[in-house]
Amino acid sequence: MTQTRSLFLAFSHLKPRKQTTTTPAPATSNYKAPTSFLEHALSITEILEVILSFLSLEVRRISARWVCKQWYFICKHLIPASYTWTLRLTPDKPKNNNGNTITGDKNEQDLVSAANNITIKVDNSILSSTSSEQRQVSWKEMMRTLSGIVHEHNQRQVRTRLRSLHLKEGILENFAIQLSLLPRLTTLTTLMVDNIVRWDVIHLFPIFRACPNLKELTVKPTLAANIPNKSTYFTEYQSCRITVNQENARISGDQTLPALPQLQSCRLYNVAVTLPALGAFLQASPRLSTLVLARCSHLMRWGPDTPYLNEVEDPIQTSLSIIQLVGTRCPNLKIFHLSMPRGESYGLGSQEVVAILETFPHMVACNITNETFDPLLLKAPSMAVVNRVTTLNLFPTQSTNSITPNILLRKILCTFEHLLHLRAPTAIYFIEDMDLRDVREQLSKIWKMTYADYSTNRRLPPTPANDAATACRYIWVCRGLRTLHMTVHHSGSDTSYPENDLIVFGFLSRMCPRLQELHLRRWGLSLSFQGGLPLLSRLEDLEHVRISTENGLDLNEESIAWLHSTPPSTWDRLTYKLLHHRRRTYVEIQKRYKELPSALESPFGSEIVKRGQELGIDLINLGHPEDLLEWVNGYYGANTNKATNSASHRKKPVPALPKLRSFWIECPLKYLDGRFRAVEDMMALTRPDVDFRVRQDLEDVFYDLTLEHY
Repeated sequence: MTQTRSLFLAFSHLKPRKQTTTTPAPATSNYKAPTSFLEHALSITEILEVILSFLSLEVRRISARWVCKQWYFICKHLIPASYTWTLRLTPDKPKNNNGNTITGDKNEQDLVSAANNITIKVDNSILSSTSSEQRQVSWKEMMRTLSGIVHEHNQRQVRTRLRSLHLKEGILENFAIQLSLLPRLTTLTTLMVDNIVRWDVIHLFPIFRACPNLKELTVKPTLAANIPNKSTYFTEYQSCRITVNQENARISGDQTLPALPQLQSCRLYNVAVTLPALGAFLQASPRLSTLVLARCSHLMRWGPDTPYLNEVEDPIQTSLSIIQLVGTRCPNLKIFHLSMPRGESYGLGSQEVVAILETFPHMVACNITNETFDPLLLKAPSMAVVNRVTTLNLFPTQSTNSITPNILLRKILCTFEHLLHLRAPTAIYFIEDMDLRDVREQLSKIWKMTYADYSTNRRLPPTPANDAATACRYIWVCRGLRTLHMTVHHSGSDTSYPENDLIVFGFLSRMCPRLQELHLRRWGLSLSFQGGLPLLSRLEDLEHVRISTENGLDLNEESIAWLHSTPPSTWDRLTYKLLHHRRRTYVEIQKRYKELPSALESPFGSEIVKRGQELGIDLINLGHPEDLLEWVNGYYGANTNKATNSASHRKKPVPALPKLRSFWIECPLKYLDGRFRAVEDMMALTRPDVDFRVRQDLEDVFYDLTLEHY
């Protein structure tokens, strides 16, 4: 290998030669270093051709044949092969991953033997017409085939290639029987099981005995399984009907679980936990860094001779017992999630959440599925702990949850200093808490109108000019926030006034300058130019934007004209349109807010402005129409000045949101019509690199996020 590498380095600068010669190529070749992965790959053949050109014809032929043979084996082991193995309900006619019948078991064994990743599934067309016994018989036959392949490889002293195994829905009808048939797979590192019903933690033991080098285990339902009437063939409770004595025999003595030195991630969904079995599993997993027990139920065996389970009556004490056990066995967990039954839903109380934060000093991600988030969490003694968390997921526990009003997002964002990712799509951030300059209150007095009982429903009173403590409670401390999912709402009935959205977008553009992913929900949303949507262009790192509304859209081409990649030249007809739009915008904004005092003259929120200046945040025009006018001057003025300059109009300017990859706007289907197609077509022409869509708001998408991130 050392000699081969030396040859590559010695001759890589030479060009291939067509004639046979033993004279080296001249050193002054026009060699250009590869700049991409594709060029590196293609240069391999060029280097080989140069090396072989120095050999005689006969030696070249022998060498080329040897290189081809060795190169085949190199590529065979470097490139992972995947195979979809269909459950054989008719053993004489198995099917391959293309749905075609395989003639003979030998072909099937060859395909399975050569696969690095195997997915086992049931043919949906015959699923409903087959019994559980048929599926179990077919499973046994498949495991016999897999066991034979492993045995053959062991005899030949050849390492089995299988690394990943995925069991789709409908495969496991009986955990206790079918998992015990798994052959010993020492090379398997990833096991995924799609399951939608409750099962027992004792089922982990045959998995780990068969796969001692497993690194990642996931047992959870798929997204499709949560759609009603899609998967109804599972009806049984997948618990292990054993007694206390039988459980002790399975986890102690000769049956003690062997050490699992490679296991790092274990995500279990709908699992029934008994403390002895869970403790034995954790004891054998010293390197575990991620543990998810979602929709977990703590059950106890009735007695030494009674094979039944009984749900514990005290859920809080149960949760604390599990947290204490996990903390004792695995104190270095980076990610830990636990959700227990709470009435008709799942979640944790404040006492349990505090216990989790205090038990795991190295934890960086906190996943909470509860409809309330107690502000006591943000006080001592847990206050010193929450600042360690960089990821906070506050997902709904049921697909019917659309709003969780008791989660105080403002206190979270103003407390978690090192927070990088906040996903709380159904939690509400109130507009009143974004209106730091009290613009809405001033407008309500000028226009003699109220914003849904503004004075009585405000979350916090207007900030006094000399109240520095209150000012600090409005400004976000997580300046490095990368991901933000939330719902913006008014404390009363929400309306789509443009001044409301001007406050929202202006606030976000100032508070999280490093934001990369934004998912914003509002009942009524104004996407017009006066609504302040262009203010998002201040977030230069923004890659993904998703805006959802339950009302109609006032979206047109002018609303997103600021996203154009290249401003037009002076002689382009569109330049007049831009200049005209700039002038018209000025006139409309000045006319609408002519009685509103200037932001510099307004005494409201002066302490907040001063506090923002200390933190490097410009809050002078926040929520004020002057904020949008300032943006218009900066964007349109700069672009039109570039266009009129004869020297600079040839330079390609940087577009707004240069890193943007997707921009989705969602609303109910009844509000979608053909006029939005013109907006999509225009974006396809001006920003072909951006996935711009105006689409229907999907149902149950937030619950799907729960499955995705857990």
